[in-house]
Amino acid sequence: MTTRHSNKLFACLVLILGGMSVNVHAQQNQSVLSGTQGPPSPTNNQSQGQPGASTQEEDISRAKCLMARPLFGDLEFLGSWFQNWSTGVTVSAQAIKYTFGTKKASSNTSAGAGIAFRYYGNSPIGDEQEAKRLGFTDQDLQRMDKDKRGMYTLPIYKIKPECRATTSDIGRERTKKLAGSIFSITPTVYYSKQENVDDLSIQPALLVGFLDDIISVGPGFNLTGPEKGKVFMVLSLGYGFKF
Repeated sequence: MTTRHSNKLFACLVLILGGMSVNVHAQQNQSVLSGTQGPPSPTNNQSQGQPGASTQEEDISRAKCLMARPLFGDLEFLGSWFQNWSTGVTVSAQAIKYTFGTKKASSNTSAGAGIAFRYYGNSPIGDEQEAKRLGFTDQDLQRMDKDKRGMYTLPIYKIKPECRATTSDIGRERTKKLAGSIFSITPTVYYSKQENVDDLSIQPALLVGFLDDIISVGPGFNLTGPEKGKVFMVLSLGYGFKF
């Protein structure tokens, strides 16, 4: 059941997410424009104004995505099984919640935050010829992974943050993004305060997220509040940080 406090909380979350999305767009655009231009060459200079010139520049700029040191939050230090895992923060609001004990569905009931464990696959670069066409040097190739077929790939911990797709990139052109999360596992804590009820409702949940943390679904239970002890399933809309 929707309450006045929950509605206010949800409205504030939407306003905050909208403002942060605009800031993220601006920062990413400025970062990409200032840091991903390829080195000048006769071929690039002659191709200006010709069809396909911008595409070539965007491809070559991918060589600027290679990172020397992992970011804080990348989990490669735990072993090879974790070289494509990274952590960040996600805030979300419950869109639809179904409580099994009462057999009732509700919407816009609470908001919360959690730690997202995001999984990325290896980002394919191609063979040696393709990698060098993109601007990678022999020294770069020595730092990259190479499979039995001679194809080079990059795990997430070797990719700069400006080359990783984020929540704000949904629906935008991603030619300069080298990696994007396939899914995320996010332990989340929701909370709400209903009218005429003294107890604060705390609701832990374990969510599986898609589309760079925009949509998440998973089970949870009511730790406190009027429905204490009851298990629920929730569909949430969220926004991720620190990709």
